[in-house]
Amino acid sequence: MKTLYKLFLISCTMVLSVQVNAQAKAKNVTICNIIQANDAANVSKDAPLILYVQDSVSNQKLAIVFSQSVIKKMSFNPRQKLVNQNACISGVIEMYNNQPAIIISDEKQINVSEKPNVNRKSANG
Repeated sequence: MKTLYKLFLISCTMVLSVQVNAQAKAKNVTICNIIQANDAANVSKDAPLILYVQDSVSNQKLAIVFSQSVIKKMSFNPRQKLVNQNACISGVIEMYNNQPAIIISDEKQINVSEKPNVNRKSANG
């Protein structure tokens, strides 16, 4: 009976941990750093554009995902304007192809900076 109780407690702890992590990732954040290009070439013209930014807080490389429909609505080409530039990207961190990512739905999520500003801020406090 003790073993069953221990397994129950471990299961509850794991579920709680997953829920807390999911809630933490649902915050709107702004990450500022140099934008990097994707190492691999796009497989298709319909494939999303994926750029990267290094999160200096978690030291993780985050994908910045642009669907082709969003790119068509933008006033600039994100690959040409953002790669190797300092920029701030705002949005919710979510999983995309098993990696943390910010999905761009509006160009207002992007602010290109003239000077380096490497940090991360939570827009929710």
